[in-house]
Amino acid sequence: MTLQSNSTSNDSQILEHIHAAEILIQNAYLDKSMMEHIHTPPEHMMAVFTPLLLPLVLPILVGMIKEWKRFKELKKEKDIIIEKNERDM
Repeated sequence: MTLQSNSTSNDSQILEHIHAAEILIQNAYLDKSMMEHIHTPPEHMMAVFTPLLLPLVLPILVGMIKEWKRFKELKKEKDIIIEKNERDM
């Protein structure tokens, strides 16, 4: 019986220590004097992310511009054919 009661008291002490540690962690996390929030200026964000995103975005933009020009050319050709057909009738 003493082993079981000793184990129960040990478990309760462990739980008390865990609870105390949790409270200390929460207080440290919410304490503003522990660590200042780092403010990163937009220029820094651009300097970091531009080399990463530019190789992904640039081919997409170039492809969209080429497709837009091709679409306009096809539309122009279609309009010319329609005008020619209207004149022939």
